Amino acid sequence: MRTLAVATLMSSSLGLAAESVSSKDVQQAEPAHYRLYAGAKVGLVHPVGVTAVASLLEEGQQAWDVDLLWEPSVYLQSYSVGAAWHPLGGALYVGPRVRWLQFQAPWSRGFLSSDNHLGLSAEVGGRWMLGPKDRGLLSVGGGATWVPTQSGTLQWLLGLNVGFAWGVLER
Repeated sequence: MRTLAVATLMSSSLGLAAESVSSKDVQQAEPAHYRLYAGAKVGLVHPVGVTAVASLLEEGQQAWDVDLLWEPSVYLQSYSVGAAWHPLGGALYVGPRVRWLQFQAPWSRGFLSSDNHLGLSAEVGGRWMLGPKDRGLLSVGGGATWVPTQSGTLQWLLGLNVGFAWGVLER
């Protein structure tokens, strides 16, 4: 009987101790959430572009990004999908990009299906969250695109971009 009373008392005090530790000493981690940005960019090889970026934020820091980018041009148009990993949990990112390049835009005269090419890129850069509630996204990045169907000067394209996007949705 006495053993049962001691065991009950110990279990209830352990439960109270666990409750006080979990509520006071252990900080609840902020759950991961997503933010969708829409914006524009300027740069080289492609002078202008329109982009949408989806960012996974963990503990308020960027972890992963996926983006869609359209860089319109009459002579070197690009549609691309990129992925970025933020290895240090901050602005720095690295990642691949797959591009569908058109050496002549479909709306231009003389467009041929042979003007379509696949490009594979590796990129590195930074994406800084700015402004109220970190809703702005300043991007600076560069990379090299390999176009396997080309030779000579068009087989490798080096690019440098600066862009700004605004957070339009957050979950």
